[in-house]
Amino acid sequence: DAARRATSDAARRATSDAARRATSDAARRATSDAARRATSDAARRATSGTPSRATSDAASGATSHIWPT
Repeated sequence: DAARRATSDAARRATSDAARRATSDAARRATSDAARRATSDAARRATSGTPSRATSDAASGATSHIWPT
């Protein structure tokens, strides 16, 4: 019983650790991708002659959904 319990505990811990790591990796990748996209979009808009106010508004709007409040 003790051996079975220890084994299942270890397996559960390893599984949840791996899942947590995979989730945080995916979240980090998605966040950096979105930030990079928003930045390049803002830069493209700025160089095409769009007023800076519109650019900063668009950039803040694009990044605001990334960071939960």
